[in-house]
Amino acid sequence: MERMILRAWDETDCARGHAAALEILARVGVEVRHESGLAFFRKAGARVEHTRVRLPAELVEQALATTPRAFRLRGRDGDGALDLDVRDGPVYFGSGSDCLYVLDPHTGERRRALLADVQAGAGQAQQL
Repeated sequence: MERMILRAWDETDCARGHAAALEILARVGVEVRHESGLAFFRKAGARVEHTRVRLPAELVEQALATTPRAFRLRGRDGDGALDLDVRDGPVYFGSGSDCLYVLDPHTGERRRALLADVQAGAGQAQQL
């Protein structure tokens, strides 16, 4: 199995990716299947057609401009020991428990994730 390589984007790559994302959100949109979510987007100025929401670039840019640059994720322990301050700069990784598909570590094949995959990822994360 090949190893993973991380290639960081430069400013030009980031700008191209951002422009492409804005175009996709405006032309293709996103599927929203919750009535209060549809109402929220409609009120904000998005174009809502049934369950398809298309977001104009200006709306996305406004949302990005008003999003906090840092926030705290509360840990499940309740005493603050597992809290995580998320901010610009550091890169954060999870154990993959939210992945619908995984690469099987034995065959290298892409397949639907199983509970055993989540358990294995959590076990590896605890060892770090």
